[in-house]
Amino acid sequence: MKLKDVSSLILFSPYLTIKHSHLSEEDVKNIKYSLLHKICITCLVSAVLLLLINLVSFFIMGFETNWKQIDVYGVTSLIGQVVSIIGTIVVIVLSLISITNKADLIKNRLAHTANVAMFLIMMAYMFLSLHADVEQGFLSVTPTLSPSIALISFFLLIQPVFWIEAIVLDGVLSLGLIGVSIFYANQYDMRGLMYYILVAVFLPIASYMIISILFYAETQRYCEELRNEALHNTAYYDELTLCKNRYALKENIEKWKSDEESNLLVMMFDIDDFKLYNDQYSHIGGDYCLKAIADSVRKTFPSPTLNFYRYGGEEFLLCLEVDRKEEAIVMIEKVRLAVAKLNIPAPKGAPCEYVTISVGGVLANVNDINDFNEIIKDADQYLYEAKRKGKNISVLNGLVVNK
Repeated sequence: MKLKDVSSLILFSPYLTIKHSHLSEEDVKNIKYSLLHKICITCLVSAVLLLLINLVSFFIMGFETNWKQIDVYGVTSLIGQVVSIIGTIVVIVLSLISITNKADLIKNRLAHTANVAMFLIMMAYMFLSLHADVEQGFLSVTPTLSPSIALISFFLLIQPVFWIEAIVLDGVLSLGLIGVSIFYANQYDMRGLMYYILVAVFLPIASYMIISILFYAETQRYCEELRNEALHNTAYYDELTLCKNRYALKENIEKWKSDEESNLLVMMFDIDDFKLYNDQYSHIGGDYCLKAIADSVRKTFPSPTLNFYRYGGEEFLLCLEVDRKEEAIVMIEKVRLAVAKLNIPAPKGAPCEYVTISVGGVLANVNDINDFNEIIKDADQYLYEAKRKGKNISVLNGLVVNK
């Protein structure tokens, strides 16, 4: 992407970023909440630190001066900052709760409430700060408006869930601050009032630039993650059956080697008479059969981390951790029976009415395995032994386990 395109996206995004990146509504929602979560965490840490700094500074000054220089102006300033920061912390926590809530309606309402609450906190503190400075006649060069206001304004103005609402609330706040400043300008020194006017004018602009840059960066990260996930799925998953492939198997073998206490059941199964099935029902029918069998195995063992692989053609490999031999027999039979219950019509000439599989399994303690490739080879040999014994048979460590 050219530098000109990047600058235009930053200046006019998030809308141009959404359009340029061809994001769906679901993508935009995910990016918004991901960005809001990061903003909340950053602002929460900053708000807590600012609260501690304000309290510590106030009490240190009080002790050093025996509380003689702490006047109404100083107390008002402290109360305004403490109340605003505590309010900010409450609102940020509310936003974090809204992010983690699974119900979209509740999530949006909580985020909406947080947005409005932040606006009210900003308005109260800004006008309290302005009033305190006016009461002092702007005797000091530095007004009461502190960095905590920048934090609060920053949090509201880059609220990514309700951009339009945030812009409207920010506009109302800025116009109100400018109007009050002009009203006080008839009676007081303009030096301090100009500070507030500059804040009211430039903070919204700066905040919009910041949200544009942050949203653009978050969008790039999100899209990069999607691309990496797609590449990972292409490299490690079979596109037809959504099973893992041999490359993923190599990675899992290394993990199993580090777990020396588990008993591993490695089973290889093959669709009986699959070539005949393809010849009669075409490769489209064969693909349907493969997908249906893969889905049935996943439903039988509903684990997101299931070690289930398409080893090649109509051969599948399934690896499960079991405690003892009796459990291994149950697991190996579950696989065979799950396929039989699909009632997929078998091709003409097959010994069974419905499509079946033959299974070969090896049960071994991970600590006793020197070469996983040998275990897989043994499972493959037991598979072909099941084929020789008549198909639709399960063989575990050389012994037929189904009648």
